[in-house]
Amino acid sequence: RGAQAACFRAGWLLGFDPVVVDPKSGRVPLGSDLDLTVAFRLRRLCTPHSVAAMVLFLATDLRSNALSLLNIADIGADGTTVAISRGQRLRIPGHAASLLRVQVLARREAGAVGSDPLFSRPDTGGRSTTAALRNTLRTVSARVGISVSVHDSIGSPSDASAWLRNRGIAVAPLDATPGLTI
Repeated sequence: RGAQAACFRAGWLLGFDPVVVDPKSGRVPLGSDLDLTVAFRLRRLCTPHSVAAMVLFLATDLRSNALSLLNIADIGADGTTVAISRGQRLRIPGHAASLLRVQVLARREAGAVGSDPLFSRPDTGGRSTTAALRNTLRTVSARVGISVSVHDSIGSPSDASAWLRNRGIAVAPLDATPGLTI
C-alpha cells in the first residue's frame, strides 16, 4: 500500500490484484531477490544444474522457456553476465556468479562446447524442456525455502508489461484513468 501511495502522489495509479497460485496457501508470487541469503541457501544444493537455473531465474527474471534456449557460450567467462536475444546482456550479481560458473564447468566436463545447451537432458544430452526446467525451479524453491512463481513461464525481462500483468499489477497515469476525479 505504501508503493501505491507513493505512486499516487507522483501522478500514477498503481493497481494491485495479486495472482495467487494456490488460493488456500495465500502466497502471492512476486518473486524473490537473489540476495546473499538466497545465494547461501543455493550453495547447499548439490546439483549445479538446479542451482544455475534458479540463479538465472532470480537474477534475470528469465522464464523456463528462455532458460531452455540458453547455450554455454551465452554465459560470460566470469559468470556475471548472460546473453539473451538480440545481443542483450543481463547482469548476474557477483555473489552468485560462481554458482552459474559451476554449471558451465560441469557441462564442459561432460564434453559440451559453447554451442551446446546450458541445460541438457540427462537421458539424451539434448536441450532441457521448458516443463523440466519449470519443475526444477519449483523443486529448488521448495528446498531453499523461497517463494517463486513459475506458472508464468513465458516472456523475457524485456516484456515489462507481461511481467506486471502476470503479477496482477497495473500502472496508469492518473490523468488517463477513466472515472477518477481528484
